[in-house]
Amino acid sequence: MLTPDERAFAQHKYSADRAHELDLDKAVTAYEHGYFKGLFAINGGSAAAYLALQAKDGRFVTTHAGSVVLALGCWSFGFVFAFIAGWTAYEAQKVYVDALRSRRHALGLKIFGRHDSAVLAINAVDDVDGLMATAAERQSNGDGMWNAAHGIGLISAALFVLGGVFAVRALLP
Repeated sequence: MLTPDERAFAQHKYSADRAHELDLDKAVTAYEHGYFKGLFAINGGSAAAYLALQAKDGRFVTTHAGSVVLALGCWSFGFVFAFIAGWTAYEAQKVYVDALRSRRHALGLKIFGRHDSAVLAINAVDDVDGLMATAAERQSNGDGMWNAAHGIGLISAALFVLGGVFAVRALLP
């Protein structure tokens, strides 16, 4: 059983955790919008700008057509990988929020007890240890997803650079 001071502290922590969780939800939404804007601007814009620079009088002029195809192919695949990386990071952020929510529910169950389980939005069969184990599992899953997103993002960046190399090659005489 919690002492009155421990209970007061835990109630403040519960409120702060709930506010943090809501802010993370807002951050997930902002990340999603910002990511997709950047994705389209950088990858799509690069290919469009390159094609515009290559066109002369409505004709496409180059002696290295293969390099142009490779550049556009790299940028296209880079776009796809960037999309996958962003989506994976977005899903990882949602998993982190779920982990935080499970921790908050465990704390709420500890503070308020079983009689408020409906108010706390937890299942009647959940217990503190089970909720903490779920939180740890979700945190681990989120870490794995975030690491995967970084790796996929690096592939996207490498394809973007490789596309630039092919583009420069196509511009050379």
